[in-house]
Amino acid sequence: MVCGVKEKTCWCTALPVLPASGYQADATCLCVNCLHKQLDAGVVLYGIPNCDTVKKARAWMDEHHVAYAFWDYKKHGVPHDKLHSWLNQYSWQTICNTRGPTWRKIPDAQRESVVDATSALAVLLDNASAIKRPVVAWGNTYAGQVTVGFDADLWQRIIKI
Repeated sequence: MVCGVKEKTCWCTALPVLPASGYQADATCLCVNCLHKQLDAGVVLYGIPNCDTVKKARAWMDEHHVAYAFWDYKKHGVPHDKLHSWLNQYSWQTICNTRGPTWRKIPDAQRESVVDATSALAVLLDNASAIKRPVVAWGNTYAGQVTVGFDADLWQRIIKI
């Protein structure tokens, strides 16, 4: 699919690139909702491109031939609904990267206000780099699991190699 819009205001520029193997060429609809459904069905790796752990995770995915879409927090922002879901699946302490430089730069009062998932959501939406990376939504192909952080052993069990 190629967008013919020359301006950078098209809604499609807000989506990460779907992996060729994850895109259903026979799909009859290319609206934003249907493209999001295709994205949700496949593997999506969330993070920032210059993070060493994300680089290692992407290399692992490539090495193991796992087709995935990369969701760049810097470019696309943090999807509110996904972050909310992750905070419901995992503790806020698991999702927050409290050891990184972004967390340390957050004002003390704001950091100290994070005591539960709701307060973490507000802080993490404003400070995407404070989310532990990568978060991987394995999609329907791998039973819809979500993992936080890079764990090669766990990932191998998920893709059954």
